[in-house]
Amino acid sequence: EDQEFCLERTCADGMFRCDNGQCIVYDWFCDYDPDCGDGSDEPTHICRMIPCGAGKFSCETNYKCVPEWVVCDGDNDCRDNSDEDADMCSTVVCQLGDFQCGSDNQCIPSRWRCDFETDCPEGEDEQDCEYRQCSESEYRCNNDKCISDKFVCNHQDDCG
Repeated sequence: EDQEFCLERTCADGMFRCDNGQCIVYDWFCDYDPDCGDGSDEPTHICRMIPCGAGKFSCETNYKCVPEWVVCDGDNDCRDNSDEDADMCSTVVCQLGDFQCGSDNQCIPSRWRCDFETDCPEGEDEQDCEYRQCSESEYRCNNDKCISDKFVCNHQDDCG
């Protein structure tokens, strides 16, 4: 690798030039993930001054910004757990079209309710479900899931 070339290199529009000459997408500058290899895309003294944009949540102990929709979802997206703060999450009100888990107030899309996959920590999204009638070409499993007749006795657990 030609060191002189790398130090003089210019990057295309929309790209950030790292101190080592590498070019990265500008959106990766101050995203709390070092992408340059030399840390020049994560200068703390500058990154802390950049406010989070609309629809973003500002993490408490670092400069990371995460989408508001991941706040109180049970995942530590901020890496300091500030997006999962118990006091903050206890007051969460889900948006129209979401289902609120009772155990931790997590909001999940309503379409995930009664889909035979547990999304809430205590499985509330799979409780008290009213399932549709299976069609003539479907088989009803013991858990009330409808599967295609062609999957019956195929030596795979299609019922889940």
